[in-house]
Amino acid sequence: LGETEPVAACGPGGGVSAGDVHDYHLQNAPDPVRLYGYSAVLAAVRCQERLEDLQQQWMSADLPVLRCRVGIHCGCVLVGNYGCTEKMDYTIIGDPVNLASRLEGLNKKYGTTIMISEEVHDSPEVEETF
Repeated sequence: LGETEPVAACGPGGGVSAGDVHDYHLQNAPDPVRLYGYSAVLAAVRCQERLEDLQQQWMSADLPVLRCRVGIHCGCVLVGNYGCTEKMDYTIIGDPVNLASRLEGLNKKYGTTIMISEEVHDSPEVEETF
């Protein structure tokens, strides 16, 4: 399993993964994505489907199983390279990031793998599809 395989499995939804061990996946940055809520949910579902396939392979080989939880929220954030010449990081900052992180954490409590905010759920393309 290559380091980028889980991200590549998400399909052509656009976006960039950043942070240590892909802490977050940005939709609509650096390039605009028209249906960013739908794209984010679709990417999460595809990643979970691919992870299920990998989990079966790992269990068959008596390897540890990796679990992944996802929280999705949309909002205005600051995105870009932050830091100084000695230490630079492409990151995202803002309240919507914190809410997505809290949604991700709630998955553990409810035994789920993907949790989206009401704002994402209420977008027409997400509500009609999922």
